[in-house]
Amino acid sequence: MAHFNRLKYRPIDNPLLKQVSSRDGQNWNGSHSSIDKIRTLLWKLQNYRCAYCQTLIEKDEVGYRELDHILPKSRSQHCTAENGISNKFDERCHTFGYPQFTHTPLNFAVACKACNSNKGTFDPLRNRNPHRPGMDYPDYSEILWYHPHGENYDAHIEISQEHLFTGITDKGDTVIRVCKLDQAETLTTRFTERAEVRISQATNLNSALSQLALDVVGMICGRQDALDALKNSFHIDNDSAELMLTEQIAYHATDNIEHLLKSRQLTANFLERNALDGNAVAAIIERETNQ
Repeated sequence: MAHFNRLKYRPIDNPLLKQVSSRDGQNWNGSHSSIDKIRTLLWKLQNYRCAYCQTLIEKDEVGYRELDHILPKSRSQHCTAENGISNKFDERCHTFGYPQFTHTPLNFAVACKACNSNKGTFDPLRNRNPHRPGMDYPDYSEILWYHPHGENYDAHIEISQEHLFTGITDKGDTVIRVCKLDQAETLTTRFTERAEVRISQATNLNSALSQLALDVVGMICGRQDALDALKNSFHIDNDSAELMLTEQIAYHATDNIEHLLKSRQLTANFLERNALDGNAVAAIIERETNQ
């Protein structure tokens, strides 16, 4: 599945956008029907991915996705006259907020729970001094944050197959730092857990390989995370696991059936080499091949 790069509302979305915007001046109600609808719309327009870490958001449910206000909608708890206008990075978690953009569709993006929690009340307006209540929505250049409505993700952030995030611009660097995408230990824990869950749901080696390969291609987990989960759960040596997973990834990335057949043969060979009962091996290979 292709990565998300840029948000773009369509003419068909205009009635919903007007419905949401018409709530200006009202208190925020995240469960209001129009908010529910625009949250789902953004989830789909973002190709079911988090706007910031590109992780596939598998369900349109609480706990999987959250609606982020790019410019925070309200004042943070410990905001003061000093820290609320400071442009120091570490003080941007304190903000007076921008209530005038509470129901501005241009200020919305869907994020995974982890990224949205880490972002919190971070205020990305470049120059917060002085605070300007009632200002118009700023130009994208005035925001120290990758803005999905007006900018391409890949112009600001690069992601390797191992889920290493590199900032190309100061906006990209800010997203990576705030969402903690630069913390290898945090990311490893997040992606390893996903790989282990996939393994636990698999009914056999082939199904595990297929799902892990899909997750690597879909950026749900990294390649090394998938390899580690595969080796630990099925007691596969590194070389065999590497070969099997490589062919499965190639198949899901290209739809070339030759890669799938090669992966299945590697699986069969591994099972035959490591089983003790010849009849049991034959039965397992037949079952695996027919999956």
